[in-house]
Amino acid sequence: MNNKTKRAQIVLRDGWHIDTPTGDVLWECPTSGQPMGEPRGKNFYENGDS
Repeated sequence: MNNKTKRAQIVLRDGWHIDTPTGDVLWECPTSGQPMGEPRGKNFYENGDS
């Protein structure tokens, strides 16, 4: 892992199955090449349920 990557949890959905593996991802804007900000938690809503 270098200074342009960050370990992140990735949400994968396939029908009813949800998996949350972690992996090293490139942590820079694809347009400007600048580092991205820190992630913030977010609620997931589907069909009115959270």
